[in-house]
Amino acid sequence: MKLTRLSAVVFPLLLALWVLGGCAGSSPSVEGVWAKMLPEPQADEAPAIKILTDGHFAFGQQVAQGHQAWSGGGTYVQDEEKYTETITYHSVPSLVGQTIEFTCVFRDGLWYHEAEFTVAGEHFLIAEVWKRLE
Repeated sequence: MKLTRLSAVVFPLLLALWVLGGCAGSSPSVEGVWAKMLPEPQADEAPAIKILTDGHFAFGQQVAQGHQAWSGGGTYVQDEEKYTETITYHSVPSLVGQTIEFTCVFRDGLWYHEAEFTVAGEHFLIAEVWKRLE
């Protein structure tokens, strides 16, 4: 998802967490259902939901009428250092077939992940905070 705004508080926090060390050590499994907490949804939008199971992921977000809906999915790999998605379908067609490597940190029940990359001349910065749903 292309992010055009990023909270001045969130980005330094994510950067600090990244510097402190990826998914190393005691990282829990990402498998499960997650709700995106940051960036916050716009008015009249529901949080994005991401479902990860058996090496596959899917996400989507119900948005206000007239706004672009975000959705996508594919496969993922999680190891001690990173979380990597390979996209097989996406609402942004240029992302289909891309492999995106995220730095990530798990802290206080939240999953912080970040990736910055360019596809077909378009720059993407993904900096998100997710909370596992019970």
